Amino acid sequence: MKSIMLTASGGGHTGYSIAIARNLVKLSGNNVSLYFIVQEGDMWSSTKAGKYGEVIYVSRGRNPTEGLLKAMLRLSRGFIESISKVKKSNVTVCTGHNHSIPPCLVSLFKGSRLILVEDVFRIHSRGRSIRLLSRFSHFVALHWEEQRSLYENGVVVGPIYEDPVYKPWDGGYILVTTGTHGYKGLFDALLKTSLDNLVIQTGRIDPSYYKSKRPKWIVFDFTENIDRWIAGASVVITHIGMTAINSALAYRKPTIIVYNPEWKLAAPPQDALVVSSKINALFMTKPEPGIIEAFIEKARKMKPPRIPNGARVLARILLNLD
Repeated sequence: MKSIMLTASGGGHTGYSIAIARNLVKLSGNNVSLYFIVQEGDMWSSTKAGKYGEVIYVSRGRNPTEGLLKAMLRLSRGFIESISKVKKSNVTVCTGHNHSIPPCLVSLFKGSRLILVEDVFRIHSRGRSIRLLSRFSHFVALHWEEQRSLYENGVVVGPIYEDPVYKPWDGGYILVTTGTHGYKGLFDALLKTSLDNLVIQTGRIDPSYYKSKRPKWIVFDFTENIDRWIAGASVVITHIGMTAINSALAYRKPTIIVYNPEWKLAAPPQDALVVSSKINALFMTKPEPGIIEAFIEKARKMKPPRIPNGARVLARILLNLD
């Protein structure tokens, strides 16, 4: 039985690994052994990954707002833990994030073949962790033809996204979800709109303030079942990340992507603009009340395209590797 390790370092990184894992299980007839590298304390990723294989915890990586010194300390600790925790596998799939660097290099040293997945929003720029590991990889899985120039060993598989969990329907609400760290600037701008049919996931930002200001809104910090909310949304407002791809391509929801300048390590806005056009989403550079309301009305009239799931293509390649 083939053994495959996947990194699931939170957010979209975990989303990629789950999308690939689901297809590995389906295509192999459950004849594959999977295990996942998850950040210590990330119960959301652990819950999702645990449905498909064993979960192994390695210390947290650097957050977007943390300095280089803390990053180096965490990387050192990650290497120490990975040496004892990482098992030998036939293939290792790295989906990005600095947290994944130590376990991937250790797995490579233990004889695993390393496959990388670049960020779906990287068109003219490369993700730091994938760029660093690319020199040691068998190939880099890419989502778009335009990404071929990023890596000599790139293989275009198509956009990777999670298969829908629920049948899409229209619940009449606008879903706002901006990742683990949230986006206060967007939430504050929404308070100044006349919208009363909002469902907001705030992430690590305290939802109580927004609940008190707008009692009609449904506001929460985290949910293990964001797919249910996406499936019923009329429009999805989200950040540069895999949720935007899932919303548009898996659930075919009108989608608005909002740029967050606080995320220095995310794909640049010029790259996000290209991807937004590919999935027929609207791209907002700055959240302002009037612009938000106008974008919502425009988005309602837009239909996302039908694009095959690259996760299936990549899963077939992984299962056929010698």
